[in-house]
Amino acid sequence: MRGALSPLLATVILAAIVASAGLIIFGLTSGMFGSLAPKHSFEVVDVDLIRASTGGMLSVAVKNTGSATALLVKVSVATDSGTAEFASGSTKHFYLVYVDGISGQWVDPSAFYQGAVNVLSSASNAAVTRVSTLSDLDVLVRSPPEGAVVINCHGERIPMPTTWPNWWSYYDALSGATAEKGWIFVTANGYPLYYTQRETVGASGLDRFLSRIGASADAWGSTSHSPTAEGAEALSGFGITPADPLSGARTVAWSGVTPSFAFYSQNGGRHLAAAVPMGGGYYLNIEASRLSAYDGGRYAAAFAYWLADRAQLKPGQVRGFTLTGLQVTAGQKYALTVTVYWQDGGSASKTLTVACRP
Repeated sequence: MRGALSPLLATVILAAIVASAGLIIFGLTSGMFGSLAPKHSFEVVDVDLIRASTGGMLSVAVKNTGSATALLVKVSVATDSGTAEFASGSTKHFYLVYVDGISGQWVDPSAFYQGAVNVLSSASNAAVTRVSTLSDLDVLVRSPPEGAVVINCHGERIPMPTTWPNWWSYYDALSGATAEKGWIFVTANGYPLYYTQRETVGASGLDRFLSRIGASADAWGSTSHSPTAEGAEALSGFGITPADPLSGARTVAWSGVTPSFAFYSQNGGRHLAAAVPMGGGYYLNIEASRLSAYDGGRYAAAFAYWLADRAQLKPGQVRGFTLTGLQVTAGQKYALTVTVYWQDGGSASKTLTVACRP
């Protein structure tokens, strides 16, 4: 009596039979060798570099062709003024800006912080760091970590280290970290970025922050909204029943940019909780002033956590991002390196040459 075929030999024979029939096998596996699909692989499915009046614009789209989830996609491109680096994605590391001695505006920072911690402490893969001093905040902004989630707990007021000469250079650094280092930058309650602890900036603060991507916004709205499927999913994941409806006194109308995700439905052209893309990162704003400060912190953290998960690159997913303001020359070729970092610590890189179009 003949012995049974080994699992490996049976797999080889099956592959030969199917291949001879002109078929394609997806996800072929062997009990001895595990998955034959690569764990850490990706494709650059689209890349385009254009010279515009405001500087070069680079568009990159990456597909995760591996079997593991990727945390970050990092792009390094040679330009006329040197090498520029950009990151997109999220590491699930949350920095809560709650600075001692600085009051909130339209919010109690202590209660807001406690609400955010309540949510994030129940997520096993969320690392939380409180930014409690201006010096620590200065380090965070001047040496921004890649893929961080940064939540301001002070409402309309954003603490500003005294080392910055003026508010607009500080706001430029915050928007730069969001666009270039893949931050998810979160504000909540009232008119975003309206004050520092040193001065009243006014509506110009939000517009300055968004000017990096050629956008602006008006947050003077007073509208009522219902949760979207994304909002309900984000909150229910932490056992929170979304307020329905939820009114806001400073809801936002975006100009020059469209939200990628909305956690409450649009009403009259305004959003109560939405995330807009900024280069490799996102800016997330929540008008939660009609909630308690504690619940506002919970909502902000839950939405940010949901967004951080979506910012990661799952197997089979494609994600693109656009980088602007590059110093490049039409007709010239530039070296581009794309590196993908996976959740389990693996990484892979590809280098290619891209010509700048006029």
